[in-house]
Amino acid sequence: MATEYEQPAAISLQEIVPQQKFTLPTGLTFFPGNNKIMYLLQQDGMIWRLVDDGGEIIVNPFVDLREYYNVVYLPEGLGGCNECGLYSMVFHPNFNQNGYIYISFTTDGANGRPLQTHIKRFRSSDNGVSLAQDNSGKLEETVIFEIQQPANLHNNGQIRFGPDGYLYIGMGDGGYSLDAQNVHNPFGSILRVTDEGEPAPGNLVQGGLPELYAIGLRNPWFWSFDRLTGDLWAGDVGHAKIEEVNRIFNGGNYGWPCFEGNATYINCGSSGPFENPVWDYGRVDGSSVTGGYVYRGRVIESLYGTYLFSDFLSGIIWGLREIPGESGYERVQLIASGKAVSAFAEDNDGELYILDYTEGGIYRLVPTINDSTKKPLPVRLSETGCMNIRDVTQPDSKLLPYSINEPFWSDGADKERFISLPEKSQIEVDDQGDFHFPVGTILLKNFRLQGKLIETRLLLNQENSGWSGYSYAWNDDVTEAILLETSEDREFGGQIWHYPSRAECRQCHTSAAGFSLGLEIAQLNRISPNTGQNQLDWFVERNLFSSELGPHQLALKLPGSKDLSASLGERARAFLHSNCSYCHRPGGTSQSNMDLRFGTELIFTNTCGVEPIQGDLGIASALLLAPGVADRSLIWQRISANNENKMPPLARNHVDMESAELIRDWINNMDFCRTIAGPLDGKYALHKDENTILGRTNSLPALVNTDSENKVEWQIKPAIENFYHISLVGDDDLFLHYENLKLSIGPIRPEWWSAHWELIAEEDYFLVRNRWYGHYLRVVNDSVGMAPLSDEGQYKWRIVLNPNHGG
Repeated sequence: MATEYEQPAAISLQEIVPQQKFTLPTGLTFFPGNNKIMYLLQQDGMIWRLVDDGGEIIVNPFVDLREYYNVVYLPEGLGGCNECGLYSMVFHPNFNQNGYIYISFTTDGANGRPLQTHIKRFRSSDNGVSLAQDNSGKLEETVIFEIQQPANLHNNGQIRFGPDGYLYIGMGDGGYSLDAQNVHNPFGSILRVTDEGEPAPGNLVQGGLPELYAIGLRNPWFWSFDRLTGDLWAGDVGHAKIEEVNRIFNGGNYGWPCFEGNATYINCGSSGPFENPVWDYGRVDGSSVTGGYVYRGRVIESLYGTYLFSDFLSGIIWGLREIPGESGYERVQLIASGKAVSAFAEDNDGELYILDYTEGGIYRLVPTINDSTKKPLPVRLSETGCMNIRDVTQPDSKLLPYSINEPFWSDGADKERFISLPEKSQIEVDDQGDFHFPVGTILLKNFRLQGKLIETRLLLNQENSGWSGYSYAWNDDVTEAILLETSEDREFGGQIWHYPSRAECRQCHTSAAGFSLGLEIAQLNRISPNTGQNQLDWFVERNLFSSELGPHQLALKLPGSKDLSASLGERARAFLHSNCSYCHRPGGTSQSNMDLRFGTELIFTNTCGVEPIQGDLGIASALLLAPGVADRSLIWQRISANNENKMPPLARNHVDMESAELIRDWINNMDFCRTIAGPLDGKYALHKDENTILGRTNSLPALVNTDSENKVEWQIKPAIENFYHISLVGDDDLFLHYENLKLSIGPIRPEWWSAHWELIAEEDYFLVRNRWYGHYLRVVNDSVGMAPLSDEGQYKWRIVLNPNHGG
């Protein structure tokens, strides 16, 4: 049924490189004057050169910046940096004469190293096939602009040459909102400089940096010039409530953080004057605007002169156009793309493209392709084919019921869940127990509030738009449910119930979270109240899985937060997994880099002892999670809030008081942030036996007696999920590492796998495995070294905490 329906769209998306998916694409640039050559930028630092060879796209490396600079993209783990990396590339207007190419990227930004933004000019001597190198093998470069960022947040550095020939640079506020009103730094602004990096003449922001063209922006993620008029358009990502689209004028102040959109945000100490956005929108439509272009192509005639933009979370692409005879604009929805639109691109003819950040695709915008076999989703739920024709409140028999271990909080509503797969199709299950569904899958959920059926939600995996959510509101007599076009709030027995919009559904049902959210091995691994057997066995009997589940998958099980047989920590983590981790996980939609999945060891969640980067709610010494002090822990504060600071932020009008108290008790009962070995700030010895430990001789690890002058103490701190750094106490830069098959102690880049160690607990000892080679720390003939696991030598290490540790 999911493939029978398709919502109307004004445009279509045509994938141009279907044979290849790119990793985290952030930009696409066309070669000047030639649409057959383009350059795809990946956030991790890689740039690909794509050539259209008679309709076949040939993909070759252009440059990997990681070979020359410490370009870091580290989305998860303690000290991660999910806004670091490669942002933008532009050709000099006179490229054909000088060969100049400008690139915006960041270096460092992880493991305690300050994040640096760079705008550098490079040169191509072979007409854009590669970048020129000097005699030492380094890239020829000229520094145009550099600055240290205050935090790993809002570090956008998009660059473009304007119609005046000057270079424009977009800068986010760096995570410190008041900097956007400070004319003595470049954050939260558009800069305008010459092609040599000097301040361009005629910038009108007064009293501060001469490079400033406009200020008062939060995170102008994507912006562009209208190729006909020269107007500068920008999408500015909002904070808690509102996204905005701006036309940027020389000398303009766009209000952040005094205003968010057209709404007052804080008293920021500035009186303006401020420029109002051309358009703003709230969370009903999305929560991370991606600016686009004014369309000046010829393929979609009806959109000529329309400004196209999207939202990274909802995937909707809209058009803004002036209302004839009036001074305002109107917005029209063009397509619900189902993509995480990270950037737009414009070719030499004015045709537009989008990049899908999560799936890695490049799509050309083309006129809509009407499929006569598709029809819009029916307005009446009874006409969808999902419901029983004899009892419209119950799903059709083709939808199978299921339940989960830890339900998402829905303002106290009771829920019934159902699933249907297309005929002869199956579910793929990955090693983490996440499900991957075929096109045509239907998920249905009934909501009952105070015993009354009030809503049915459909989540359909559709052919062109991917997963899409639809809300049906039941009438008072519960005889029919009607499809809602947007969100609504209605009152039931003194309680406000929120019906989410389709855009709101997309903000939670993301690819990083597996779209379906509750359907995973750990949630389904339970005895069904309907059948009395384990649901996984029930699924297997119906041949719903494409392969046999392995022992590791079958061992995955999420406890319920109200299951008193589970530990306090397990119950709390189960709640966070179900209610928070769909955003807070690697690749998730949150701007923080927390990972609240149940299977992530607490120390790797990037919460314990970690300072917030999105404000402290006015709480002194606030941490994301402060062991022993829930009042200082923003995780608890947000879960227990019912205002603009609440989490989850969507579709919740009432606090889950029981779960909030659970989280409070869990935090208050913590003593310290703990690794697998013990306290995070502990000092440790690695014991071969009672009298022999791992010490060092010069830069080499060595076995020494516990009273030897060569004995050392180690600190064990998280590097990235499941891996630790082992470094010397008193010198954080001296790491135990295994590089080029040599075990050493010394300085090394912390993100390198040779400095990452997995501690595998076995009874009262550990196996210590290196990430890079997979070899284990072992002792043979009183000599310490590395080797694959074998019967030769001793691999067991006891990790002993210094008894004088004060943690």
